[in-house]
Amino acid sequence: MVSAVVLAGGNATRLRPLSLTRPKALLPVVDKPILDYIIQGLRKGGVDRIYISVRVMAEKIQERYSEEDLIFVREDKPLGDAGPLNLIANKYELGDDVLVVYGDVYSEVDFSRVYEFHKEKDLTATVVGTRVSNPRRYGVLLKDDYVLTEIAEKPSHPKDNLVNAGVYVFKTEVLRKVQARGIGRELLPKLINEGTVGVFEYQGVWADIGVPQDYLELNLKLIRRSYQRGYVSEDALVSKDAKLIPPYFVGRGAKVGAYSKIENSLIGRESKIGDWCRITDSLLMEGVEVGSGSAIAKAILGAGVSLGEWVHVREGSILGDEVNVSEGVLLNSKTIVLPFKEINESIEETGKIVL
Repeated sequence: MVSAVVLAGGNATRLRPLSLTRPKALLPVVDKPILDYIIQGLRKGGVDRIYISVRVMAEKIQERYSEEDLIFVREDKPLGDAGPLNLIANKYELGDDVLVVYGDVYSEVDFSRVYEFHKEKDLTATVVGTRVSNPRRYGVLLKDDYVLTEIAEKPSHPKDNLVNAGVYVFKTEVLRKVQARGIGRELLPKLINEGTVGVFEYQGVWADIGVPQDYLELNLKLIRRSYQRGYVSEDALVSKDAKLIPPYFVGRGAKVGAYSKIENSLIGRESKIGDWCRITDSLLMEGVEVGSGSAIAKAILGAGVSLGEWVHVREGSILGDEVNVSEGVLLNSKTIVLPFKEINESIEETGKIVL
């Protein structure tokens, strides 16, 4: 029996401007929640039993997967990212080794290959590593051949660009015995001293969706790969006078008005784009309404955002769920607005955070 634990609870709301109203594991990656991809990947990789560790907004996750054959384990109090592993390992029969996956990381890792690597090398633990352009934001992995020798959490001067990708295999007995709150800061350093930790290097699409810019870039990367010529759902309504420049994704039930221009962007389901709008390099989640004459560039708009006419949202801005912006308002670059706020006046300051 191969078991897996998905950590979908502790960091569920780290993407604050968007996910105060939903767990991060349920944020959409193009057209479905990231947790869907993880569950499908685990099943494809031969996992027999999947445990979902939940805490923050646990009910939303359980409701989303109520008909799935999953076992939900709820934390009574915050346990960090390693604490739930000890809890689950002591409560359930997991087999000799267990896969562990963060619920807020998108990748296309072949879990079966990672598991086989772990078994073939007879390792105490295996951590998947991937190479990134800015390793200072992550746990940097240093190794000798395939053996992990050191993990440095968010170093100011990283010695390598190979980082912790948030996928592991552990011997179950280790999880039962070793007490720790953090996987990268506590558990792995202990195991380096007490056993052999291997590094499986993964080359492929990877993103921590807790970083908004990475989340946007991930979605745009996936539409470039999967919808090079663009995609419009069968029940979406796009004016014959609108201009759509590939790649683009227009979700089900969405409407795009006359003379609007959509370029390299995702329009979520049931969203409504007025006439003469321009949307470039952006992600609009479900139920967004954009008034006529508005312009959006390199921004993320959460579910249910409403923009009046002639609104201008500049690059790097993030609007949380259900934000309302009045007619004619300018939101300058890198404006961040938390959910449920009303913006009635322009924000000309760059990098303004509206709490």
